[in-house]
Amino acid sequence: MILKGLLIILVSFNSFSNATSLENVDCGSYVDYVDTDDQGHFRFLPRVVKLNRCRGVDNLIPNPHNYKCVPTQKGVKKIDLTVVKEQTHEFVTLAVENNTECQTVCSLNDKSCNSYQTFSNDNCECTCNYDKNFPVCNLNFVWSKTDCNCICSPSKSRNCPLGKQFNEDECDCKCSSSTCPNPNQVLDPISCNCLDKQKSPSTGRREEVKVCKNSISMFKFLIGLVIEAIFFILLFTLLYCFFFKPKLTVLSKQTVKLENSVNAYCNGLHATDV
Repeated sequence: MILKGLLIILVSFNSFSNATSLENVDCGSYVDYVDTDDQGHFRFLPRVVKLNRCRGVDNLIPNPHNYKCVPTQKGVKKIDLTVVKEQTHEFVTLAVENNTECQTVCSLNDKSCNSYQTFSNDNCECTCNYDKNFPVCNLNFVWSKTDCNCICSPSKSRNCPLGKQFNEDECDCKCSSSTCPNPNQVLDPISCNCLDKQKSPSTGRREEVKVCKNSISMFKFLIGLVIEAIFFILLFTLLYCFFFKPKLTVLSKQTVKLENSVNAYCNGLHATDV
């Protein structure tokens, strides 16, 4: 056992002694290999050239992921590079950038922080506004001191049905695709199937609401007609009872008197003839 331990230490020391020690590359201008075709199609010859680019990061920076190495205003030089189009063998001139002077700058800003954080330009970081009294998170979300944000609860199941994938931002299963390839179809958020717009559930609900609104309007119209009919019947009854009926009674009496007078006149004429 002791011999085996000594052998492991000896092998480890030998491996460490053969390792190469390299120095840190601070932010600065270094020779880099750059494609002449910035679209990556390699249409020109030469395809790759040596140009200076800003690379590296300083050892003394506490949060290196918050910084970036960029050229200064004076460090951006434009160079006219003559290349040949590979297909037509035509000479063209390209304006390429050469970085001769670099600096380390903060890569964050106010937009890099969430609503629970404040941007610190001096420290180039987002400082959390809550140390003890944490805000209340929505359902299925819990407070994360590390992220200074409400994150989806680890206890929330990430198993989703076929056609859906888990969305950490919404802490729920969502359709893998948000659109349909056919412009005449819409995505059903429940089944994640592409349905025709006329048959989609959302469209159906709109049609149902439209039909209901039309039915309610027709019902109101019929109720209005019934109320108007009742009103006119009552009005006619009142007019008949208080206005037309008395006049009809008087007229009926006058008609009876006239009829009696005519009958008496006729009887008189008949008696004279006899």
